[in-house]
Amino acid sequence: NTIPVSITGNGLTWVLISNQESGIGKQGLGCSIYRAMGAAPSTGAVTVTMPTASNSICVNIVSLSGVNTSGTNGSGAVVQSNKAAGGSTTPAVALAAISSPANSVVAVVSRQGNPFNGTPKSGFTESMDSGAQGAGLPAMGGCGMYALATSDNNPSVTIANSVWNIVAIEVKAA
Repeated sequence: NTIPVSITGNGLTWVLISNQESGIGKQGLGCSIYRAMGAAPSTGAVTVTMPTASNSICVNIVSLSGVNTSGTNGSGAVVQSNKAAGGSTTPAVALAAISSPANSVVAVVSRQGNPFNGTPKSGFTESMDSGAQGAGLPAMGGCGMYALATSDNNPSVTIANSVWNIVAIEVKAA
């Protein structure tokens, strides 16, 4: 199991939005998006608890501004999500039509192989491209995070041919 059991820290309540997991031999490959919202930026450590020992993990915490603050723990900021898994050079997932041109799309991709070296679809901005490798272990996997400030509901990225997972969300503007 490669999906975190819990995320805690910064005085926030972290809620799983969506996750995608696929098994690769004896190892798993997972990809998750969580949400949390506070009244103001908070500082301090964030702890990610995994269900079992993990050879590698990528974590990227992003603070978004100008998002809808209704609901609890950021629930009003997320309009929809979708996920997919496969094995090719073009991880992609389709969301329903974006509900407002003011909204944005955020996608997270994980793949077997290191480094990640992803090239996002035109219009998407890469905010993270990371590989992970344990000491004395073969390259385990990499991850990338991409954001789009327009209404393209089909995020994709080009990578080396491998097994991959992708999770995407539509973020509602304030």
